[in-house]
Amino acid sequence: MEGLKSERFLSLLRTIGGRLIGVTGVTIATSVIGFFLQAALAARFGAGLEVDAYFFAMSVPSALAGLLVAAMSYALVPSLARADDARGLAGLLELVTLGVLILMVLCGGAAMILQPLMLPPDSAMLQLQDLGLLIFLGWCVGGAQVVLGLKVIQFNASRRPLTAALTNLPPNVFALLALTVAGSAGVSAVPAGLAIGTGIMATLAAFFFSGPARAWPRRSDLNQLISFVPALVSAAFAMSAFTGFVVVDAFWAPRAGTGVLTTLGLSQRLLVAIGSLIVAGPSAVLTPYFATLAGRGDGPGFRRVTLGVTAVAGLSAVVGALLLWLTAPLLVEVAFGRGAFDADDVARLVETFIAMLPGFSAMIVAVILTRALYCLPNATWLPALLGVSWVAIYFVMSGLLHHYGAPGLGVAYSLSWFWLAATNLVALIWLSRGLGNEIGVAPSLKHRRGTGQI
Repeated sequence: MEGLKSERFLSLLRTIGGRLIGVTGVTIATSVIGFFLQAALAARFGAGLEVDAYFFAMSVPSALAGLLVAAMSYALVPSLARADDARGLAGLLELVTLGVLILMVLCGGAAMILQPLMLPPDSAMLQLQDLGLLIFLGWCVGGAQVVLGLKVIQFNASRRPLTAALTNLPPNVFALLALTVAGSAGVSAVPAGLAIGTGIMATLAAFFFSGPARAWPRRSDLNQLISFVPALVSAAFAMSAFTGFVVVDAFWAPRAGTGVLTTLGLSQRLLVAIGSLIVAGPSAVLTPYFATLAGRGDGPGFRRVTLGVTAVAGLSAVVGALLLWLTAPLLVEVAFGRGAFDADDVARLVETFIAMLPGFSAMIVAVILTRALYCLPNATWLPALLGVSWVAIYFVMSGLLHHYGAPGLGVAYSLSWFWLAATNLVALIWLSRGLGNEIGVAPSLKHRRGTGQI
């Protein structure tokens, strides 16, 4: 019996290891293509008004789409992973996300008028003829990202993380091709390419990659979706920490000067791309296992696994941050030091990138801890409160430090991530201590699970 258990455990480790390698490999490819896209954008337009307008136009719709997708991922993956038959619910979610797509496209028309109100009255961006088009395309991209994000959620919940990772690859390819082929159309070629690529992948994922993963929704599926609403709202507030920074930047960076928003955007995307290499595999592959431990009421086992994964990811991020600090001037020069991106742009980006590095490790830790928190059945509004507090702290700190330009906003970024990582750690330890009591596990069974004698 013990030999059989050991064999099953080793088989599980091999399965998880293989999936981690596959997901990390695809994530590396996606990050490399995204890096080439940002480098091509910087080389063609520099850190100037056009790229500022691009990042501004994408800020609100990308934040909203990221908020919706992340909220669904954190709130629904554990439930879908535990469900015996989630086909009807999957079909209902697809209908809902199609409605969101239509709504976001319609909102794009209104945003062409309303979103520029975020800018200071004397902003040069207001004089750009393509600003309205950029904003509308940004909202189209956001709507398509919601639809594609749902398919990624379903793939992860069904333990197909490699397929989920592959669906994120083509949109950046289409955007890079659009910039290369239709660059004469200006920076608007990038969101147009993203919209086309995301739309094509969403269609392929829905009709060709899913298999028999959906059914016509039943009334019970609607009731189940309604029961998810409080968790979705809570998760949306919690996820505001991971998407809301672009809106905060879009508000304060134009007030700090031309090119500041571009510098922040490039620095953050470089850090996010690197961070994804560390966190994508553990997040996609291990979340269903976190949910399984939480579902069993195994508080000690849940803490041991989640804190162990968090420690490994955090240590990897610390080592990565030190290496990035040592190589930042060379990295930025090689990545962006060409074309219209001149020596002054490179120097400002290096300074901003270094200012954000202290928060890089904290961001990785916060990502893992937040995903683990939403596997706990008793995690309700505390993570939401922490997420909103991150946005509030970042907004206030940015207001205080934006006079120092992009590096000042980078310092605000780092301080905010330290806050979220620390508070998430305390919240996870606190909530997981009542795990067995919350779901009604018998005391004797809780004791045996805590001692490993099952």
